[in-house]
Amino acid sequence: MPANEFVVAAFGASLQVLFDRLANPTLLPFVSGSGIDSVIKPWKEELLMIQAVVNDAEEKQLTNKAVNMWLDDLQQLAYDVEDILDKYATQLELEERKLMTADQPKDIVAGYFSSWMSNCHMKSEIEEVNRRLEDLCKRRHRLGLKEIAGGTSAAAPQRRRATTLQHEPAVIGRDADKAKILEMMSKDEPSDANFRVIPIVGMGGIGKTTLAREVFNDQAVKYFDLKVWVSVSDHDHFDDEKIYRAILAEINFKSSDYDNWENLKAPFMAGAPGSRIIVTTRHLKVVSIMTGSNASHNVKLLSEEECWSVFAKHAFKIKDIAKFPNLEYIRQKVASKCNGLPLAARTLGGLLFSEPRESKWKDILDSKIWEDTLNSKLCIQEKELVRLWMAEGLIQKSLDNIELEDVGGEFFQDLLSRSLFQKSGTTFRFTYVMHDLVNDMAKWASRDTIFRLEDESKINNQSAALKKIRHLSTRCLSNTKIEALHEAVNLRTILDVNCVAPGMDFPFFLPKFKKLRVLSLMGNYYVVNTPQVISLPDTIGDLKHLRYLCVSNTAIISLPESTNSLINLEVLQLRWCALIKKLPPMGNLINLRHLNIEEVNLIEMPLGMENWKNLRTLSNFVVGKDISSRLDVLKNFKRLRGELRISKLENATSFSPEAILCDKEKLDKLWLDWDWSNECPSEEVQKNVLDILRPHKNLKSLGITGYVGTQFPDWLGDLSSSLTFLETIKINHCKKLQCLL
Repeated sequence: MPANEFVVAAFGASLQVLFDRLANPTLLPFVSGSGIDSVIKPWKEELLMIQAVVNDAEEKQLTNKAVNMWLDDLQQLAYDVEDILDKYATQLELEERKLMTADQPKDIVAGYFSSWMSNCHMKSEIEEVNRRLEDLCKRRHRLGLKEIAGGTSAAAPQRRRATTLQHEPAVIGRDADKAKILEMMSKDEPSDANFRVIPIVGMGGIGKTTLAREVFNDQAVKYFDLKVWVSVSDHDHFDDEKIYRAILAEINFKSSDYDNWENLKAPFMAGAPGSRIIVTTRHLKVVSIMTGSNASHNVKLLSEEECWSVFAKHAFKIKDIAKFPNLEYIRQKVASKCNGLPLAARTLGGLLFSEPRESKWKDILDSKIWEDTLNSKLCIQEKELVRLWMAEGLIQKSLDNIELEDVGGEFFQDLLSRSLFQKSGTTFRFTYVMHDLVNDMAKWASRDTIFRLEDESKINNQSAALKKIRHLSTRCLSNTKIEALHEAVNLRTILDVNCVAPGMDFPFFLPKFKKLRVLSLMGNYYVVNTPQVISLPDTIGDLKHLRYLCVSNTAIISLPESTNSLINLEVLQLRWCALIKKLPPMGNLINLRHLNIEEVNLIEMPLGMENWKNLRTLSNFVVGKDISSRLDVLKNFKRLRGELRISKLENATSFSPEAILCDKEKLDKLWLDWDWSNECPSEEVQKNVLDILRPHKNLKSLGITGYVGTQFPDWLGDLSSSLTFLETIKINHCKKLQCLL
């Protein structure tokens, strides 16, 4: 995807999030007569007119500083309007909850909201948004920004079409890849067609087209009577008839649609037996459509030595390499910047070739554009990234009511198939990284809204600049770092905190950032001498926008009572907080979707959790003796999915005979634990517990620990019919069990 299209897509998506917020169903029942409808409607109309010219603005920003400033102001306004609307929706939900509890009619809620709207602060906010919108519209006309039909300017730079002409006298580091493709070309495998597709897959700039060209021109494939080179372009449109007429002239085409591919391949079915089609693509979806599987040749990154050879060939050319005294420094910088990507090595080499001064080379290699991505890569887990997207409002409900988590999962897989993410080389499963160049592109598209804080002394303490920052990451949070950002009052995200300095003044800094949606204070509790979070202040409850709270791996002892005020909270991560014994009442967390209390030594579950109707994942349900922790509470969580552990089942002595889990069809794994070291209830009670905990037939993995009965209930005796998709079953410390199944 070209850079300008990447930015247009990202910015268009952020505006769409705002439009979805403007049509928030939470607001709609109450806006009539309150005055807010007369405010929201003009906002949407004006923003739609502005969105129509965003494509044109994105193309002109590189050469027109005024356009760049216009886009920057538009982005900041979009953030601010969304924050205001979120405040409206949250206030509505809070007041509705209060009044409905008191059995008050909805018109009273609307009346309350109307009076709330009339206060001076709210009027001031609305007037300020109106002023900024009007200013953007006026500047749009002065800048000559126009709506572009089809979304792309005719003047936009087109991707250079690949040809069969060899640009390089020698291709470095691809001998093994070339040999493998030639081997695949020569193999005859059973097929219902006269041709076979050979896919070459890899991220942009890794050398797929160069590799295909090498194979195309190799003497080993001269036995093909006819060879045609077809170039792929994002700007081409699929036209079967046109391709049929012009393919002998090597017309360019692209298809990622199954029906189009079926139509296109029809003529090749009558071609000469043994024909081959080499396809280069970033997208595994294309491979699947064309071959029916994901089998392909994946092009890997170059080694540091190979990358240096590519760079040196373009950077030095006729220059005497021996005249560069800092050669080892240059080599290290090139290796870290290009990170195995041949296109990056070639481009950087070409850039430096035209610069004769070695001092200038150092300036370019030390350029700020490369900062923050060189020393380490953040490993990303798909589920956590999707939850962060949700917390930031980037995923909205679909018309067909697909779960937000599933929509986000599709987005992630699409980005993975396009090589924007890569599988991590670490030992951790299901973790991914982002290539440095993709990271640089994302940071550039984000403008001034993101900031990585490592050295507070480098902060340019300007109020206007700091107020633009929306997303902050840092490796170790401290009072001095936060004080340096005292003007960054619009922060939405504080993320990637691996430790917290001693004496961190949470009551001081948290109230400053009332717009926070994501707060991650994850520590390393089991790393010796690493300072940790000890407690959160009561002011945490003032963060009404907060959706994602993580204090995992810390020495936190308890959560404050005010946590119950976080009505928008969707994700609460307490993993490995081993010192927490009890959670405060949490009945107001009606939007909570994910609770991770893995390795938390809870005595019982929190009061009010029966109100969590939106709960999707629960790592552990601790059965307690209080009514709030009885098994019956699990009936309220109709949408549970993934993995669930139910522990301390020895406390389950009083419960309804109704089945609890059999309607939860998205549960994959279930672990049922009795503490066999404690005194357990009678065998009959335990057997009844197992009976009501019969899972849905879709379950894939089942574990039972500490059960002291002599036999299992009937559903465990006939797994072939009760759990038809079961793959694994583990039974531990069931000492009195006479037979397994």
